[in-house]
Amino acid sequence: MDELFAIARAALSSGEERVALAKIDNAISGKGDDPQLLQWKALLHRSLDEHPSAVSAISSAHRLAPTNASVTQGYAQIALEAGLPAEQLFEQAWRLAPGKPDIMIGLCAAHVAAGNAPQAIAVLQQVLKQSPQWIAGHQQLARIFALTGASEQIIASFNAALTLRPRNVALRRALVAALIDMRQYTAARDMVNDAPFDVSANSLDDLHAAILTELREDELADAMFARLPIGNGNNSDLFRARHLLRVGRIDVLHKLLDGWLRPENPLFWPYAAIVWRMMEDSRHDWLEGQESLVSIIDLTDRLPPLEQLATCLRSLHERGGEMPEQSVRGGTQTDGMLFRRTEPEIQQVREAVSEAVRQHIAGLAEMDPTHPTLRWRRDRAVRFAGSWSVRLGASGRHSNHVHPHGWLSSALYVSLPEKRTNQPDNAGWLTLGEPQRSLGIELTSLRKIEPRSGRLVLFPSTMWHGTLPFAEGERMTIAFDIAPPR
Repeated sequence: MDELFAIARAALSSGEERVALAKIDNAISGKGDDPQLLQWKALLHRSLDEHPSAVSAISSAHRLAPTNASVTQGYAQIALEAGLPAEQLFEQAWRLAPGKPDIMIGLCAAHVAAGNAPQAIAVLQQVLKQSPQWIAGHQQLARIFALTGASEQIIASFNAALTLRPRNVALRRALVAALIDMRQYTAARDMVNDAPFDVSANSLDDLHAAILTELREDELADAMFARLPIGNGNNSDLFRARHLLRVGRIDVLHKLLDGWLRPENPLFWPYAAIVWRMMEDSRHDWLEGQESLVSIIDLTDRLPPLEQLATCLRSLHERGGEMPEQSVRGGTQTDGMLFRRTEPEIQQVREAVSEAVRQHIAGLAEMDPTHPTLRWRRDRAVRFAGSWSVRLGASGRHSNHVHPHGWLSSALYVSLPEKRTNQPDNAGWLTLGEPQRSLGIELTSLRKIEPRSGRLVLFPSTMWHGTLPFAEGERMTIAFDIAPPR
């Protein structure tokens, strides 16, 4: 059995879940139901985003071993991801393994999913009073406040903890990083400046440089970046790239990018696209100009009735919010991995887009080991790195952004507002290739794509994309990122 479990464990990282599942199923048929075998079966199905099968296996394991803490926690987590009630399961897991932080995080997420955010907030606040250095707890509490629209409370627990422990570098860095993610750059700068001298010396310089460039305090940013060594493509280098773009040192950035660009490091390709385009470098056509990189596919006949799907999604947006670190402006985004949910409408969409992605991958240009999109093998299962729905209202839009940790990104249009005579013809259209406006780069989009109900658009995750605002009505979409193959 230990050898079989080792095979299953290795399959989770190697992408060979199907092989391991066959061995697990063979063992179950010979040995009979065994909670450990069933738990591994569930974990393998979960890794493949096959949550209906994962729920079936883990619930059977829990029925056989209801006092096993690992099985109970696994059941709770899979149920939460599948959109099923999970509060009682996490509470049971907590009783079986009190003090495990990841169970507490899961329990609070289950409270929120059940519409009981105040309970989650109360629990986390109580725990953080006892454990003020628990960074993951502060991050979860901030996320819940953001989801519920309590923006004034997002960093309150961080501030309280730093009042008690002002020299805790990890805590201060976590708060400053959270403020940067939320684009609250002035507050982030104040948090750096308020740090005791022995804390601020060197330990916050990289974050301070990032803040200064986002605030367009260019001379101070120059001085701060001069104190930081040029790395081999880390987050500090990413903000250095943004700074060089803003101050117009395109030739300097052009040279630095040659040392930072690697197919396996996706962070800098969006910035290479900008620089190469500005300098009329032929590599831009190689990077983003190949026709096979973008697909437009009509999925209408493979989707559930669109109004039925929109109704299903609206129910999820009741507990969604506008997360400060995301690109949504004037709307809400669902929480969690949408395609892990077990509603029949969601599962049908997942199957339809999976097949469309396989078709897109089959049509890509030949493999190129130096290209961030074309370098990947084409014979692996489609895996989702993220999946969500966005509901935009009047004047809603996505600011231009990228998803550098994905392979392919998407927009699937479920419902669209009626066209108005008092707005531009391209209101609400998807734009590809237009940089983030805060960079101050005057480049227009490479392509504008008209949204149509049932239409799926696929494009590289490293390509800048956003939407143009529209005046009135509701726009409901599903989006997902495809993970690089394993």
